[in-house]
Amino acid sequence: VDDSEEAALADLISRMATSLNLPQCAISMATAVAIRCARDARASSAAASASPKQNNNATKSHIRPRQRKTIPRIKRKDTATASPDVIAISSILLVCTVGGTMQRLARQALASNSNNNNAASSLTNENVDVKQQRALSSWRVWNDQPSWHRNVSHFEQCTGVPRKTIVAHYSKAVHPRRSYFLGVAATVKDEMRVASESDRLLLCNIVAAVPLMSLRNL
Repeated sequence: VDDSEEAALADLISRMATSLNLPQCAISMATAVAIRCARDARASSAAASASPKQNNNATKSHIRPRQRKTIPRIKRKDTATASPDVIAISSILLVCTVGGTMQRLARQALASNSNNNNAASSLTNENVDVKQQRALSSWRVWNDQPSWHRNVSHFEQCTGVPRKTIVAHYSKAVHPRRSYFLGVAATVKDEMRVASESDRLLLCNIVAAVPLMSLRNL
């Protein structure tokens, strides 16, 4: 994926996410995911196209003709065959799914913290763990955000891409690697694509959502 293709993909995501009323932080995250997804798919496709020749040579060298067995190839749709639209949609869908999950966790965390206010009020600021304070700040920022959740029907209406196509690519190419891709998304805070402190707080613990992200609510 060259620079012009990546720029076109980033522009596509920006237009899609803006039409879905998503914040700039979500756009930056989805852009990082989509570009990595496209790069990985290209690398995977290149490796796959090179491997059959090597395997065939090894077969000819070490196996006599009468002992050869035909091994059926697994037919799969490589992510490299996905259109830019589908890659963009799947990347935004991942970000929307993690955002919705984080907002649900934020409500639970803040409710729990509120129930413990009486005990916490007896602690001085010096006694409160710094990591705990930052985590609480992150939950507050997530709780204050407008809803990030968008289901597949939103994308279908916005882009015209069929639901079946979206779900197939997301469930096979993106969702199983969600931890990896969210790690990529979190790096935008280090690359200065996201400047505000509130955005940094949004990104600091997004991997917490990974075990709770499900395909059932698409």
